Amino acid sequence: MKKNLMREWILSLVWLFAPLTTWAAEQWIDLTEQYIVNPSFTNNENTGWTWVSDASSQTVRCEAMEFWNGTWYLYQTLSNVPAGHYRLMVKAYYRCGDNSWSYQDFLNGTENITGMMFAGNTEQPV
Repeated sequence: MKKNLMREWILSLVWLFAPLTTWAAEQWIDLTEQYIVNPSFTNNENTGWTWVSDASSQTVRCEAMEFWNGTWYLYQTLSNVPAGHYRLMVKAYYRCGDNSWSYQDFLNGTENITGMMFAGNTEQPV
């Protein structure tokens, strides 16, 4: 009798807390400041970032890195990051062209986006 009551009590607890564990597993924890140096280009500084570029202009302004008219790679190599599932979010703007036709290409869905963001072996257009 005691075993059955104990089993029912344990099963009741499992049913009670199962939705809570599912909810907790779906929540993301922001680890930006723990692993990325100067993620926001604070005070218009590029400390922590490495870049390779042939762009005619390379500068930090408005707390964003800007490259003009050329190719570039901007990155940080992260270390000691524990195994897990991560979501990379970036505020980025890329335009291949000038105002006279690139905005119309955007509206038509025909713009040529060759700018990519990378994380490990995964890449996505910006």
